[in-house]
Amino acid sequence: MPHSGTMTRLGCQKGRGLRIVTLFAIQVVTSSADAKNRYYPTVSGGLPVNILPNCRYYDRMVLFAKLGFARTRVSMGLYDRDYTQSEFRKQRFGLPNMRFNMPRATLAVKWLLIANFAVFIVSFVPVLGDFLERWFAVNPVSWRTTLQPWRLIGYQFLHSRTDLFHILFNMFGLFMLGPALERSWGSRRFVAFYLACGAAGGIVYPLLVHVGFLASGPMIGASGAILGLVSACAILFPHFVLVLFVFPVPIRIMAVVLAARSLLIVIMNGYNAGGEAAHFAGMAVGAAYVLLQPRWGRFTLKVRAGSGEKKLEQSRKLQIEVDRILAKVHREGLHSLSGAEKRTLKRATQEEIRRQRL
Repeated sequence: MPHSGTMTRLGCQKGRGLRIVTLFAIQVVTSSADAKNRYYPTVSGGLPVNILPNCRYYDRMVLFAKLGFARTRVSMGLYDRDYTQSEFRKQRFGLPNMRFNMPRATLAVKWLLIANFAVFIVSFVPVLGDFLERWFAVNPVSWRTTLQPWRLIGYQFLHSRTDLFHILFNMFGLFMLGPALERSWGSRRFVAFYLACGAAGGIVYPLLVHVGFLASGPMIGASGAILGLVSACAILFPHFVLVLFVFPVPIRIMAVVLAARSLLIVIMNGYNAGGEAAHFAGMAVGAAYVLLQPRWGRFTLKVRAGSGEKKLEQSRKLQIEVDRILAKVHREGLHSLSGAEKRTLKRATQEEIRRQRL
């Protein structure tokens, strides 16, 4: 039961935002009366030079030049506004012009692409292809095959040998959406997220089969993982635009449409319902991860803070015990110490050495 994601080209919408202006060894001077709405840097009192060459800003933004402890406010001029720009005047039907720039593949995305295409090519060897599908496809024909954990990862690297678009759409989605997430999270976290979204589909589909809601059959493909990327990008990068055939669609709308479509097909037990269940599960896990990550981060900070307070309390108690033991040594000598007191002194000495090394 192969399944594939509905991924098309990703356009890069020209966004409105703050361009970073870096000032090297300059001070911003705003004291003169004629410079009320114009801002010039000076180099050690030298000639003024304009530092705002056709930059776009919101109506009012604050630019802080911390060099020389000087601060100034940047006002937006008429010719910095969007509607005075040639790109804005060329828009049609209120839609922004889009540049279809192909992203540069990041390290993890590159290796995932290589692995998927390598397995796809190897699968055309009849013996190897049958072996891979028999041992790595998600197949809830029995509880024994359902509980084999390597299938949750392995099935994501298998694709239909009769439908070339299955792997092409999936890998194109990975290539277009993966680099943005990997640059934001790092390679290790991105790969874990990608595999987790795919594994979620490999868990939900067999469960629906075993409860009698769906029919059983082998499932392969990375669509669950790819649609997890779609939902994550829809939340983190809502300015992304997907081009469905020739129509530009914001990624947020596309994510909602794909999730609703998959859920409806699963409920109606329609065509490829098992694959659509994996799609929906991947999208749900992707969205949940992104939305819950801030709360999880705050929770881990609280846990670490609690463990830090506990360590401080233990250190304080240890110091009190050490002071008592040293006072005893001063009064009665070393021979008066018990074995437990000697171990306490030894532990305190080791902790002090460790702190000094840090």
